[in-house]
Amino acid sequence: VLKEVNASEQRLLFRYDAVCHLVTAADGAESFYNTDSNSIRTETAEQARVQDQKTLAAWAEHPQRIVVDNAGEGGFDGKLARVVDKIKDLLKC
Repeated sequence: VLKEVNASEQRLLFRYDAVCHLVTAADGAESFYNTDSNSIRTETAEQARVQDQKTLAAWAEHPQRIVVDNAGEGGFDGKLARVVDKIKDLLKC
């Protein structure tokens, strides 16, 4: 694909100033991961973890990759607050 669009992985990675990866709830917040309340979600928890790891690996070379896991308090709102804090820290650079 890269050859067809005359691009390199490095060039595509650096098109983005930063990448923010929110770890799936299936990894660390399993009780919140289900397909019943989210019609878009079709993967099992195990499939979601595998896909999440692939996505994380795809961005591994980006120098400003932000990873926000499911540790911490506040549920999803707390996770979003951690995202905002990490982006604020990045903007101070």
